[in-house]
Amino acid sequence: MKKILDIGQCDHDHGLLTKLASKAGASITRAYDSADAFKKLESEPFDLIWVNRMLDSDNSYGIEIIKKLAAHPSLSVIPAMLVSNFKEAQVEAQKCGALTGFGKDNLSEPTTLAAIKAVLS
Repeated sequence: MKKILDIGQCDHDHGLLTKLASKAGASITRAYDSADAFKKLESEPFDLIWVNRMLDSDNSYGIEIIKKLAAHPSLSVIPAMLVSNFKEAQVEAQKCGALTGFGKDNLSEPTTLAAIKAVLS
């Protein structure tokens, strides 16, 4: 089974993303902040990383995590997506090395599920 690391979501949104991951045939692991995420990335393999635009735990910007991932020699190969409804944030994330992400408003869209399945295949 494919594995997704979900970084910085609140409880409610993590629950919704868990359902989305399941529909994509993947399991999901939660990380609360950057330190937690990198600890998990060092200890187990992941096939995809979802990063919240603003982390629920400390309101830090998920773009900073995407930048760290892109700069890391072994982690830069793991695809990352920003979870944000804001188009400008999606553009910035892509400039930093992320794939096209999705917003919480688009979780039930067939195109969102198709994009995730394509990344995981």
